[in-house]
Amino acid sequence: MIERTNPVPVPEGAAVCSFTLNGEPVSLPVPPSRRLIDVLRLDLGLTGTKIGCEIGRCGACMVLLDGQPVNACLTMMYQIEGRRVTTIEGIAGGGDALHAVQRAFLEEGGFQCGYCTPGMIISAAALLAERPDPTDDEIIEALSGNLCRCTGYGGILRAVRRAAAIGRGADGRNLPIRQLRTCAGVPVRAREAGGQSFGAHLAEAETNVPPGQGGTGAGDRS
Repeated sequence: MIERTNPVPVPEGAAVCSFTLNGEPVSLPVPPSRRLIDVLRLDLGLTGTKIGCEIGRCGACMVLLDGQPVNACLTMMYQIEGRRVTTIEGIAGGGDALHAVQRAFLEEGGFQCGYCTPGMIISAAALLAERPDPTDDEIIEALSGNLCRCTGYGGILRAVRRAAAIGRGADGRNLPIRQLRTCAGVPVRAREAGGQSFGAHLAEAETNVPPGQGGTGAGDRS
């Protein structure tokens, strides 16, 4: 049973919300209109889920709700009653093992400052659970709700490709870097929050990456 690590004051008579969090049952007396992101971070100490724009545009707070990615900053506690919530801490199923997407992000340098990475991994894991061998267009669409201000998105795309290869039993180390067309006509939702949309930035970044070469360190714009 998951318990509060830093409980906040709860009004007397508050409703009890019962749900499953990272595979374990949770019952908390919380106001129904309280945000899931606040309960995760403040009450339960699960700070892997980040707070960013707080209006559902950046994707930093992404979690899985019954297997589907949702913004925890827009999800109220009454909406998760009786449902399954998975955060970045539980994406691999517990223990020291890494989810295929986590491993791929490490191997491909799909992060820089790392603040957006938990949300990216959540969205990518949801995609691969539904489509184990996605096209580039499907990856771009699935991650269009996640903003990154550092990487240029190329390493993120390679990481999702690698994760798909890992899921197929291939190591993915020699996956070709396919040249993407410009994103005109690709169903990518433009995002405004001080950063380019995933698709718009990715098309530019990918054209500058030699075949088979992944991003490796800070300052890498791929």
